[in-house]
Amino acid sequence: MTDPATLQAALAAGRDWLRAARNADGSWGYRPGQQGRPEATVLAAAAGPESDWLARAWLSTADLGWAHFLLPAVAWERDPALCEASLAVIAAFRSEPVEGIEGFDATLPGWSWVAGTAAWIEPTVFAMLSLHRAGRLPARVEQGQRLVLDRQCADGGWNYGNPVVLGAQLASHLDATGWALLGLATPASAPASPARQDAVERGLRYLDGALERPSTMGLSLAALACQAHSRDPLPFLERLAPRMPRPGDPGRADLCALGCAALRATLEGDHAFV
Repeated sequence: MTDPATLQAALAAGRDWLRAARNADGSWGYRPGQQGRPEATVLAAAAGPESDWLARAWLSTADLGWAHFLLPAVAWERDPALCEASLAVIAAFRSEPVEGIEGFDATLPGWSWVAGTAAWIEPTVFAMLSLHRAGRLPARVEQGQRLVLDRQCADGGWNYGNPVVLGAQLASHLDATGWALLGLATPASAPASPARQDAVERGLRYLDGALERPSTMGLSLAALACQAHSRDPLPFLERLAPRMPRPGDPGRADLCALGCAALRATLEGDHAFV
């Protein structure tokens, strides 16, 4: 078993890397020296609970696009006022229903990357996490959960949102599966059904593939999903720790931030998303 000090050192290194990669305006690009991007800047807030991880001034004026969906999940406690505009976007958003799809119900309401298009797993989960964090619209969170359950693939995981195309079963993706399980960790008003619990168990088994096909994103989201469902994240964190960048290393801010969030949840008991 990895010494906890090794995980602590990995978290400290990741945070140091993010500090060094930050732009002068407070934002983060995907890579050091790149202009600020909403996704990277919002995810960077998940690296730590302190106020300085939140790029308030930049986020308040930037065109966030779909990153509105995720901002309140990571920033609500630190700056509710900053999150109100994003919560309004989430509340007003409606995905476009699609009739005549076989293999899943494309009329279930959710959220999509672009207005006027069909719902997809990740934007739906981002919105669910934000609504749950802010204590808003529980009925819509439950609608999102129904959509997530309906889109589970035959192999137990989730992909971008289509389990079946033209009668063919599609394969799952580790990142989408991690996010889907985080969405299913948001408490529902109704008791968890056996079918829902079976879906979670199948999804968690699929995430074991992150140990066989390791990537920073896959390991981070697998650990975060395990933590959200009271499962042991250490096998994933042990593989994640050596992948965390140190100052001066190449890397991506969004991936480093997810790694920090996964390590933080276990080491500091503070889950950035649920």
